[in-house]
Amino acid sequence: MPGPVRRRSRRRAPGQYRNRRRAGNDCAVPLTATARRFCKLIRLDRSTSRRREDQIMSGTIEQFEGGCLCGAVRFVATGLPKGVYWCHCQSCRRHTGAPASVFVAFERAAYTVTKGEITKFDSTQGRTRRGFCARCGSTLTCESARLSTETHFPIGAFDRAAELQPTRHVFPEERLAWFHLRN
Repeated sequence: MPGPVRRRSRRRAPGQYRNRRRAGNDCAVPLTATARRFCKLIRLDRSTSRRREDQIMSGTIEQFEGGCLCGAVRFVATGLPKGVYWCHCQSCRRHTGAPASVFVAFERAAYTVTKGEITKFDSTQGRTRRGFCARCGSTLTCESARLSTETHFPIGAFDRAAELQPTRHVFPEERLAWFHLRN
C-alpha cells in the first residue's frame, strides 16, 4: 500500500499566507488594497452587530461621555453611533481649523447635555447648525437639515475617542489635494 501523498508546496509571493487569518484576511482570496478595506469594513460591521446583540442580551447600553476643552460643557451620547467618518467639506475645515474632521453620528434624541450649555449658530443658513462652548470655543456639534434626526460630534470631544474608528469619507471631492489618507 502506498504511503501518504505529499503535496508540493507552491512558492508564495510575499504577503500571501496559507492561513489567511494570519495575514489578517477573513476573505477567501488574495486581496488588493481596495479589497482589504472592504473586508475591514465587513469585520467592523460584524463586530458592531455582535456588540449590539451583546447589549440586547445583557441589557446594557453603551454610553460615550465627552465635553469641551475647558470642561464648562459636558454631554453623554447613549447607544452605538450611527457612523464614524472623515469629513472633507470646506465648512468643517473652516469651523475646526483642520484639513479634515472626524465626526461621530448619533441619533439627536440619544444625547444629553449634563453640564453647561452648547451655544449654536447657523453656519450655512437653513442647512447646517453648529454647536460650540461659549467659554473656550471648542467645536461640539454639527446638525444638518438633510440629516434632521442626527447630531454629529467631533471625535476629539469624546473621552474614549480611541474606541471610535472612522469607516468612510464624506465630501471626498472637497478634499485638499495634498491631504492623503491610507484608509
